[in-house]
Amino acid sequence: LYGLLGGAYLALWFLAPVPAFLLFIGITWAHWGQGDVYALLALADADHLRTRGQRVATAAVRGGLPMLVPLLSYPGQYRRVARTLTGRFGVSAADLAPLVRAETRLALGAGFALLTLGTLAVGYARAPDGVADDGWRVDAGETGLLWLFFLAVPPILAVGVYFCLWHSVRHIARLVLLD
Repeated sequence: LYGLLGGAYLALWFLAPVPAFLLFIGITWAHWGQGDVYALLALADADHLRTRGQRVATAAVRGGLPMLVPLLSYPGQYRRVARTLTGRFGVSAADLAPLVRAETRLALGAGFALLTLGTLAVGYARAPDGVADDGWRVDAGETGLLWLFFLAVPPILAVGVYFCLWHSVRHIARLVLLD
């Protein structure tokens, strides 16, 4: 099944490279978000993430930080990376233009900021000890830190540092806990 899905995804790059690129962003978004939720639950005792809905929303926020926030502050660099990945498949800069338009970025940024604040607010309301809850404070602090990091640091450097020093370390910790 994994080979079939991988083959279908490879074929998608040749048939529809822009949707394939967006699917790549979506898969990475989900994977990185899920990894952060696991770390919050296993390592930070995030008792405020009680429901499946809260965990999904938190995963959407955490995965979106490295995948979406760089688009908001560095659209030119984001477009260059997208163009490099899709250009070999015949995609032009015009095909990617809707992704980096100011209106698109404003709508995505506002929606994502509301999702972030709403997710943290629900977590705060459900935190056993309110603002004194260590799990919620870790969640809120890390989320704020990652927002600032991805807004301020150029995307290729930011994602590289994030992957090497944040995601991979947590992934290894997860594997150690599962072993």
